[in-house]
Amino acid sequence: MDTISEINWDEIWQKQMNPIASKGEDAAYWDKRACCKVGTHDNYTQELLKRIKKCSNESALDVGCGSGGVTIPLSRLMQQVTALDISPLALTAMQKEALKAGVTNIIPVVGDFSNLYLSNQIKSHDIVIASRSLPMGNLKQSLTIMNTLAKKSCYLTWTAGDNELLKNVCQILGKQYSPFPEYLIILVMLYTMGIHANLELFSSEGSCNYASLEEVVSEAIQRYTIPKEEINEELTEYVKNQLIIDNGQYHWVIKSEWALIWWDVNPKKITRLLE
Repeated sequence: MDTISEINWDEIWQKQMNPIASKGEDAAYWDKRACCKVGTHDNYTQELLKRIKKCSNESALDVGCGSGGVTIPLSRLMQQVTALDISPLALTAMQKEALKAGVTNIIPVVGDFSNLYLSNQIKSHDIVIASRSLPMGNLKQSLTIMNTLAKKSCYLTWTAGDNELLKNVCQILGKQYSPFPEYLIILVMLYTMGIHANLELFSSEGSCNYASLEEVVSEAIQRYTIPKEEINEELTEYVKNQLIIDNGQYHWVIKSEWALIWWDVNPKKITRLLE
């Protein structure tokens, strides 16, 4: 091979995604996650939004919006936001939170990102955002759709580095640790598409509140189908040592590293979907 453009980055991405892809592509999984009543507080959204170029008379498409953690704050800064997610329950939760916040400029859309685009059910927006939710299928197709739908710019975030907590949990359970693909693959793929994207790394810190230790352990192993009887004392003790316990409440402080990848769209060089 003479150049990086000759490498099949889609194949590399998919190979690394295969052990965990079903989690991201299954609407039932995200419906179940949307029903979790865990109290979560972090500064991720604040850190992300201060890095996005936005205008009060512009529109945004939030791909994989979940229960609206980014959508609702973003809607206060823009004219209109389309909230897209594969989980109906997540969108219902988002709409309830938007109603409480008095937000009325969000348009909810249920469905798969690629399928909705291919059936012409998504219109163009000034900016397109995939916050911690880059579609899990064909990487090049997902990036191309984002680029095609954006009038001005695209933003996506992806995990930067290993999940040390999950790695340790896997070791205790005798499971294989399957990390997400590295964010550099996204950058290189964009480069092969003729897009010279920008990269910025940032950190976020947050806490999740739980009513019991059992809830925390269940959260820690949610990626795996593990019967309760297989949860051993070593795992429980390890998880417990990660927590702050106050008045019977369990607080899990989580620090995360993120890669923000963004680019301005040149209308003359929009990369169209390939066969």
